[in-house]
Amino acid sequence: MSAWARLLAHNPLKVLIACLLVLAAATVWGLGIFDRLTNGGFEDPEAESSRIITEAKKHFGDTNPDLVVLYKNHHGSINDPAVLSKVQRDIQAIPSSEYTQVVPWYATKDSPLVNQDGTAGMVLITLAGADEDAKLVNYQAIVDQLQVDGLETHVSGMYPMFDEINTLATNSIYKTEIIAIPVVFLLSIAIFGSLVAALMPTIVGVAAIVGSFALLRMVGYIADVNVFAVNE
Repeated sequence: MSAWARLLAHNPLKVLIACLLVLAAATVWGLGIFDRLTNGGFEDPEAESSRIITEAKKHFGDTNPDLVVLYKNHHGSINDPAVLSKVQRDIQAIPSSEYTQVVPWYATKDSPLVNQDGTAGMVLITLAGADEDAKLVNYQAIVDQLQVDGLETHVSGMYPMFDEINTLATNSIYKTEIIAIPVVFLLSIAIFGSLVAALMPTIVGVAAIVGSFALLRMVGYIADVNVFAVNE
């Protein structure tokens, strides 16, 4: 330990440069964490319930829709020919590679997917994809196509929720750190009365943030890292 202390004490400039290089590398590497975050991890794939679900999908397919799209016509019936034409055109324009099944209200007469006054109808969509991340990508690719001019449109389901969580998590991190770091720096100046001393808590805080991001990205290559991990 004493030899290590002497090495640091006798080479302060080299130690400082080495620390700055490591910090810069961790920053560049750590910011890539957002590409490694996953939206799954809520179920144990080895659990009995998970295995039953997997076997059921093999024999019966994925019977649970991933998206429920609600269309509301404020000017008349949802089954108006002009309305149906627009909805059918937009739904049929979705690339078949993005979904495995679409069940629209207009596929059957007296569909239970239409409300009582006949002004709103639902379209159920099962997304293509082997896991949550693949399905999220497909959702993001088609969400704009689900909007129909002249109709009030609502898209619900697990993947709209994941997309919103990812957006909020990313934005909240940026906003929090942009506000917190300058505040810490200003408070440090007021407390320590020295610019150099005030830089220490700020540098340590920044190093802790980018260091944790870098470590999380490394973990992401050997295990799933959920999007909530960056907020912990």
